[in-house]
Amino acid sequence: MGLRKIAPEFMASLEATDTAADALRISRQFQDQQLLKQIDTYGQRTGLPPTHIGTPNPPHPDLPAIHPAADPKIPPQREVLPQAVPYSDAAARNSVIQDFAVTLEGVPAVSPGIHVPLDSPFNPQALPDFNEWRLPSPDYYAQWSSGSSAGDGISRISPSELRFGGVPLVKDAQAAIARTGSDDLRIIQKMLDQHGEDVAGLLHQYGIKGRKSIPEFDGVDDVVARLNESLANLAEVRRRGYPYLFDSKKQFDEVKSAILDVAGKRGVDPADVEVVVQGSSLHKLTAGDIDIALVVDAETFERYGRQFLENATLDKVAKQIGKDVKKGKLPANRWAPREGSDNLGVIMYETLANGAKIQISLMKEGGEYLVAPYLR
Repeated sequence: MGLRKIAPEFMASLEATDTAADALRISRQFQDQQLLKQIDTYGQRTGLPPTHIGTPNPPHPDLPAIHPAADPKIPPQREVLPQAVPYSDAAARNSVIQDFAVTLEGVPAVSPGIHVPLDSPFNPQALPDFNEWRLPSPDYYAQWSSGSSAGDGISRISPSELRFGGVPLVKDAQAAIARTGSDDLRIIQKMLDQHGEDVAGLLHQYGIKGRKSIPEFDGVDDVVARLNESLANLAEVRRRGYPYLFDSKKQFDEVKSAILDVAGKRGVDPADVEVVVQGSSLHKLTAGDIDIALVVDAETFERYGRQFLENATLDKVAKQIGKDVKKGKLPANRWAPREGSDNLGVIMYETLANGAKIQISLMKEGGEYLVAPYLR
């Protein structure tokens, strides 16, 4: 089917023109219309929105350098048409009608090369202003990580599809990224592949915090940026060897020694435990407290649980210890038997400035309350 049949309005407008410049303008408008139709068709076929068929947005400047940088292409610039130039003769008019473009002295053609004859089968890709770079393969967008729609248009993914160690993230971690776009989820998967349990644990902590403090919690804002900040802070803590809220490594070491002394006076052998710091004090400068765990294997934890139950003096304390054993977490005030006095209260409530608390517990290795990242 030729253009005479499929574009009668275009033909009528073209035949009514008085200048070559007008003819070129009309023909270019027609080309643009056909190009938009082709882009729409391509978008329907691929799922990409029209706004992403062409030069995509550059990556966000705050994203980590763990993905390729986009290299947007620059579209060719149109030549500026001159002012209206009258047709030189009837032959020129016929040339426009028959050839879709005309070259008069001083008037540029639509583009160099062969143009589509009006009566030949119509192929939009043969239009002189149609550029293949506008329609890259959908895979072309997969390398970009900025925004939430370019990658989403290729194939959407959900938080449940992210993996750490071959298994899905825990429920709270998935909740932290519940409304994160597919592009950012792909970044998080790369971070999980690179940083392992640190990223999985951070997401877990974000989810726990959100669930406890925000009604109808539906995820963390700008979670990729937050992960980057947390990982940077964590790296600094591990480099210097002590968590935030402590003034120095010396102070931290003194507190660890004091905690082990308390453990010994409350029936816990310091030789059985590993002192581990977890929680926000490892990755957040303004953490509200410090969480220190004395970690033991499962068998040793069960043994201490029975010991503490046997030495409980109140029924309600015994019941609470039973619940704590199931959780894999026994707070220091449950430890028994006690041998003399100790300074547990001073350690917990008077060591840190601004009223920050040190929480101390005996924890089972692999228990649900032992959440990465750690300072061991």
